[in-house]
Amino acid sequence: MIQKDDAPDREGDGTAYSQDKSRQFELLVQSVVDYAIFMLDPEGRAMTWNKGAEQLFGYPEAEAIGKPLSTFYDPADAEAGKPEQLLQAALAAGHIEAESWAVRKDGSRFWADAVITATRDAQGRLVGFGKVTRDLTTHRAAEEDLRRSYERLKELDTLKDHFLSTVSHEMKTPLSLIMGYAELLQDKYPQEPFLAGIHEGSIRLMEHLNKMLDYSALLSGSLPLYKTEVNLGEAVENAREILEADQDFHLKHLHLQVEVDPGVPAIQGDFRRITQMLLELLDNAKKFTPEEGNIKIHVSQEGSEVQIEVCDTGRGIPDSEIARIWQPFAQVEAGKAAQKGGMGLGLGLTITKELAELHRGRITVSSRLGAGSCFSIMLPISTIDSPEK
Repeated sequence: MIQKDDAPDREGDGTAYSQDKSRQFELLVQSVVDYAIFMLDPEGRAMTWNKGAEQLFGYPEAEAIGKPLSTFYDPADAEAGKPEQLLQAALAAGHIEAESWAVRKDGSRFWADAVITATRDAQGRLVGFGKVTRDLTTHRAAEEDLRRSYERLKELDTLKDHFLSTVSHEMKTPLSLIMGYAELLQDKYPQEPFLAGIHEGSIRLMEHLNKMLDYSALLSGSLPLYKTEVNLGEAVENAREILEADQDFHLKHLHLQVEVDPGVPAIQGDFRRITQMLLELLDNAKKFTPEEGNIKIHVSQEGSEVQIEVCDTGRGIPDSEIARIWQPFAQVEAGKAAQKGGMGLGLGLTITKELAELHRGRITVSSRLGAGSCFSIMLPISTIDSPEK
């Protein structure tokens, strides 16, 4: 412990105390090895040189003192006058931070982050510049690796979308032929169960292909909307007829209830796409609602919007899965769905969300485990822009 008598007398000998602090600070700066810290005179020549500067640039102190700042920069930058420009910028703003290539004594380069500060005396006269430099080569290399990885992922994502679109288009033509021949054979051999299976499987596969094409078009922003005045009661009735003709709907003995509030106005939208959104939600409800369960469609007006609700009495969605259900190819409880033959592509809710937003609307869901789920599509009654053709 320092005795009182050994400590500098701050009142009686302020100069000695100040000099002692200066020496301590100088020792601190000199001992730093992770950063190059040195002073430049007003003309930009090195005046001091710490151990970090010696280690980073490779010049011993005796050799570095007096060298111009340009010595430590890439020759191209030095020739272009970048070091002088940085000093002028620091002089004008007080300090400046910049990244660039720096050069060691042996000619090797490293990516440096430098802070240059203009230093003035008590009268405001420029006495030089303080410069702190650190090596960011490893950090920059990691950023470059990350950038290249990101670009590669983008490229792969684009290739994936192109693959989905191309494969879907190429498969539709032969699949249409299979469906056509199956229908002809069914007309000729109506009692043959295998033909019914071929036809039903072809229809399901065509639905998957159309779904992939829609998803690809939504991703690329090329899916058109053919807007007309849409009567939501007609759209709901259309969706009801399709659902009630579904074999799985009858096998599970599900009950469908439809409520369209009186006075719900027509909206500006694409009838086919609005029906598609309804069918996607109904298919989702059918898939996860147990036998003898209930599905309900309710259409109402909420201010300047209409609300289309599709609710079920299924098992519900865990809170941890709510955000994931909108992601493409996501499957909630996929294993159970697959066992019952109900696992799809995992694109239905994604497409529904995109179509709702394409109509300048939105979709939300509320759900409780064991009590079912309720999806709500909110669509504006009218749009400012003219119908798309």
